[in-house]
Amino acid sequence: MATVSLNDVQKRLKNIQGQLDGIQRMIGESKDCFDVLPQLKAAKAGLERCIALYLQQQAAACMSNRMPADSQEKMLGLIKELTRF
Repeated sequence: MATVSLNDVQKRLKNIQGQLDGIQRMIGESKDCFDVLPQLKAAKAGLERCIALYLQQQAAACMSNRMPADSQEKMLGLIKELTRF
């Protein structure tokens, strides 16, 4: 199972930051709420996904020297399932 790096998480955060900047611009320009709300929802979903990936990455790093490889795979699979929601 491939895990993401902290660099991948940081790239996602930069993308989310760009989304948020765009949303702020839209609100400042008094764009219609039907245009703004989907963007807010997308930014929230992106941040939630980023949190899940960060948790997976940190769990993998923590386990790397403490568990046998087959146990790591099972644990990472469980973490991945738990962070899907």
